[in-house]
Amino acid sequence: MSSKTLLMAKVFNNFILLSPIFFLVILVQGCAVSAIPKDPIAFVNDNNENGLIVGSVTFLQPKARYNGYFLNICEDKKDSTRTKPKCFFIHFAPKQIIKMRHNGELDSGLTYLFTIEKPAGKYRVGSLRLYLNGGSVYQQHDYLSGFSIPFNVAEGKITYVGNLIFNEFRRKNEPTLLYRHAFKKDIDGMKILQPAVDWSKAVLDTTITLHRVNIKHQ
Repeated sequence: MSSKTLLMAKVFNNFILLSPIFFLVILVQGCAVSAIPKDPIAFVNDNNENGLIVGSVTFLQPKARYNGYFLNICEDKKDSTRTKPKCFFIHFAPKQIIKMRHNGELDSGLTYLFTIEKPAGKYRVGSLRLYLNGGSVYQQHDYLSGFSIPFNVAEGKITYVGNLIFNEFRRKNEPTLLYRHAFKKDIDGMKILQPAVDWSKAVLDTTITLHRVNIKHQ
């Protein structure tokens, strides 16, 4: 067998090994939405069947451990006989040049804001998917799970779901995930990024909080 044929066979075998992961990455990113829309949000509080979700994710160090972070939000349906709950991912992307560094809107890049318009109903934040791109060598998906933030979306209302703090470089005995309300800071940030929305209609609901089940980073 010629060296050219051997090389082609090696490339083909590598593609076969990587292709399931490759298509998984495409699938996840295809279901993901940007944390902050580039275009102005045309959300009108009055006579709107949808509601607006807003919140933030904070990291503790400028260095990013992963190439991409995907916050998973699903419809909160208790009735298993109904259709499968719809889920979507909100994508946070660090700077990828030379060294990966967080590129959020607040706290010198450490905090990413997010907002998305959704139909009225019950929802929950349930996991954070962590994507590491090793080029042609490997693609790795880790997960931060075992927690839940349930909340309601009301017609024409702005629902603040809080601020998740992810300690991705945690040391022994340090918590992996923290939660707080950073309502004023986050809303003030959104007023700059999306000035067309009447953010004065946003209301802090202190009953929305983190429910810890068994937080796992794997």
